[in-house]
Amino acid sequence: MKIDDVKRILVIGAGTMGHQIGFLCAMHGYDVVVYDVNDDFLAAAQRRVDRLADRFISRKRLAEAQKESVLARMVYTSDAEAAAADADIVTESVPEDPALKGKIFGQFNRLCTPRTVFTTNTSSLVPSMFADATGRPDRFLAFHFHDI
Repeated sequence: MKIDDVKRILVIGAGTMGHQIGFLCAMHGYDVVVYDVNDDFLAAAQRRVDRLADRFISRKRLAEAQKESVLARMVYTSDAEAAAADADIVTESVPEDPALKGKIFGQFNRLCTPRTVFTTNTSSLVPSMFADATGRPDRFLAFHFHDI
């Protein structure tokens, strides 16, 4: 896969890092799906993304006229199958528990196409701890973001 082939990014986990990663991806033109098992977390993430966009506007990192188009590129869902549809890249930002990460990657390995690349945003775990659980260790990498 080449970077120009990437159109849709799935972010698993709507918490602090997940919603920020989703926002940055949408800001750079990608369609983003933010997935979480908890609809309340998704609603909170959507509110935080709106405030984040305003912060970027105030800091002149995003033009006011771009805000609506950036937010429109983001979809929030608790439906795993819908979230996985046509995902080119999956990045997870769930709690730092290797068993949980492995379980989630195993679930999305069954739902995503074989071409989908999986990434983890872990900051304290060694990705090799759950690489095999992804079902695609050859298409799995650490992709860490710093707080924005």
